[in-house]
Amino acid sequence: MKKQFFLWVMLTMMICKGFAQPSAAAPTPPSRNAGDVVSLFSDAYTDLSGTDWFPNWGQSTVVSDVSVDGNTTKLYSTLNYQGIEIAGSINVSSMQNLHIDIWTSNCTAFEISLINEGVGEQAYTVTPTSSGWNSVDIALSNYSNVNLASVGQIKLVGTPFGSSTVYMDNMYFWKSANAPTISGFSVPAKVFGDAAFTLSAPTSNSTGAFTYTSGNTSVATISGNTVTLTGVGTSIITASQAADGGFSAGSITANLVVTSPPPASAAPTPPARNASNVVSMYSDAYSNVTIDTWSAVWDNANVEDVTVSGNN
Repeated sequence: MKKQFFLWVMLTMMICKGFAQPSAAAPTPPSRNAGDVVSLFSDAYTDLSGTDWFPNWGQSTVVSDVSVDGNTTKLYSTLNYQGIEIAGSINVSSMQNLHIDIWTSNCTAFEISLINEGVGEQAYTVTPTSSGWNSVDIALSNYSNVNLASVGQIKLVGTPFGSSTVYMDNMYFWKSANAPTISGFSVPAKVFGDAAFTLSAPTSNSTGAFTYTSGNTSVATISGNTVTLTGVGTSIITASQAADGGFSAGSITANLVVTSPPPASAAPTPPARNASNVVSMYSDAYSNVTIDTWSAVWDNANVEDVTVSGNN
């Protein structure tokens, strides 16, 4: 009898643990102006359309919409990692924070990455408690290596990897009502070896002073508003505006792309060969076969024809 009772207790504990779930909905977000929010998933705001919450990234995660206390909530079961693909990309460079509400019974670390599709990503890790809903606001300054003007994907990773269970609601980007409206910030593409150049300040409805930082000093360094190139690659340039008057501090980002200089001379001229001894794909010296495309749909390259010392 004791053995049966013990087995019953153990089975009950396993069932309860397996079906642990929140009894109340996530906290209701505060009322904010529409221009101060970019919402992906929340009943409180208007969500972006076309978001794919279950792209095929080879994950073990199962994603479903469930009702918690009458509120639609995302449930991530057997979470190892999970992608979120945004239709096109979104510009959140004028936002200040990423908000998310999560509830879990067993996830000890929850990693949230913002991704510039095909370029790079950066992660921030939340350590949730298991005592209730965790309302988290992540300052976007934690994503200094991501171009916030072009966020195309988000990645979620759970620990323990592959067995985490997480309920998620209210995922949105936001800024405070007194945040400045900053726009019109861009950085021209450069070739390594170009002279140092001066950044043009963004436009803003605040008069706070701007300061600038480079996210990748192996590509560029900044002194004041002067940029000096140090290598080839991409750097996120952040323009940060100080608080002033009734406005809080704010920031905006832009990509600086530095490419290698072109060769100073053309490629060597190929030797003269009989036409039957050559199948040429690309050469001025021979007759080329037809090529469908030099930039396939699966690559991540910019391919163009240029002239080097008069040679294509």
